[in-house]
Amino acid sequence: MKKFNLIALSVIASLILIFSSCKKINEATELGGDLLPPIDNINTFETFLPVETFNRSHINDTTTIGFYDNVAIGHIESDPVFGKTTADAYFSIGRPFYGYPFVGKKDSITIDSVRLALAYESNYGDTNSLLTYSVHEIAPTAGFKEDTFYSYTRPPFAVVNNFGSKTFAIRNLKDSVFVFTPGDTITRKQGNILRIPIDNSLGVRLKNYDTTANGAYKNDSLFKSNFKGLAVRSSDNSGNGLAYFNLSDPRTKLIIYYKSKINGVDSSLSTEFYHIPFVVPVGFRNGQANIIQRMPAGDWAAALNSPNTPSENLYIQSSPGSLGKIRIPALDTFSNKVIHRAELIIPKLNSALENTFAPPQYLFLDRINQQDKVAATLHNDIFFGQSSYDVARFGGLLKLGNTYNFVITRHVQGIVTRKESNDTLRLHAPYRVILFDKNFNQRQLVSVIDEIAKGRVVVAGGSHPVTPMRLRLVYSNL
Repeated sequence: MKKFNLIALSVIASLILIFSSCKKINEATELGGDLLPPIDNINTFETFLPVETFNRSHINDTTTIGFYDNVAIGHIESDPVFGKTTADAYFSIGRPFYGYPFVGKKDSITIDSVRLALAYESNYGDTNSLLTYSVHEIAPTAGFKEDTFYSYTRPPFAVVNNFGSKTFAIRNLKDSVFVFTPGDTITRKQGNILRIPIDNSLGVRLKNYDTTANGAYKNDSLFKSNFKGLAVRSSDNSGNGLAYFNLSDPRTKLIIYYKSKINGVDSSLSTEFYHIPFVVPVGFRNGQANIIQRMPAGDWAAALNSPNTPSENLYIQSSPGSLGKIRIPALDTFSNKVIHRAELIIPKLNSALENTFAPPQYLFLDRINQQDKVAATLHNDIFFGQSSYDVARFGGLLKLGNTYNFVITRHVQGIVTRKESNDTLRLHAPYRVILFDKNFNQRQLVSVIDEIAKGRVVVAGGSHPVTPMRLRLVYSNL
């Protein structure tokens, strides 16, 4: 069962906080397991209707990042089918409680080193390629706010200062490294953490803040006014993959190692700043943004040059990426029948480097109006449980036979019997999407893929000469 969150527009912002839980799948049944009458061409018939397909860029993707979502950081330089991708992260940091965070008198404190630790979660692309991250300060004039849900496709924020960088292979992020914490008698190993060396000037700056009436350590608002946050960017257009990090994990932190004279003795100490989405009961928060830029090239770019020409192939790149538009004109003249089964069959095609850039495990099908401005569920066929939609009944899973199938029987029955609108269908791989659902008479949030920007696939369009996308109908005459 695929999770979704039912929301009214007035509470979208508050419910975005639990988006990261919307991933559960339950495939207790096999798609296509419905009982059908035997196709005898006397009482029950089978036919295949052609479809028209068109490629589109997902230029109006308004998906926003939640406070607890993982962020993608990296660069895909050489996907020969889809082109380039760059992903950067921006986030604020702070303290659970304010006050001067260093021990000892300010004049006696010297900064030894500074590290930014990022809690690693997963990856996409070539794990052997080298990525280079650079760490900057979000510019005070950039307009970054800690209480805003930012779109993945918004323009990048301005940055200042280059605090440090690191080049690494994604495959090495799971390796354990020895990490020493001052005052701890044991040097511990930690894995799944990227540690980036930061210039000591940032530690000196944070040391020199104070707790006076207008000082940065007086409260969170004053700290944010003095330091907007950090930007981690894929800095040199190298690499061929994305790494995903959990900024709200306590392992993600800015660590300042320093020496201070305590009771006349030089002591080695450390202090830490965290990205804490919410601090209770104080009530302040730390925001984040994940800016993902797609630069179409190769076959996808060529397909986008002919947006109104029916396509042999559809190029589906997970959001924010691309989509396919599907029309089934033959349904407009299909006479009234009893539709036992209507199944949209979408063959997956082989594509270059698909072993590196794997296809999404799920695609999603919804419908749009003629202006492409109103998106809605196929409400007759998509069934929601307590917090999920039924993937096994509706479809969208990449099957072993290398097809994505969707069962839209009731949708088709509504067109041929009740003359409901034969809308354009939209095929895509959204991270999450907000759709109007007629059954609930309100908009709903549906989550599909597990991580933003993960997955791309080429599928057969309606004009494919060998294995076209098609609508299979099993029906009886009235």
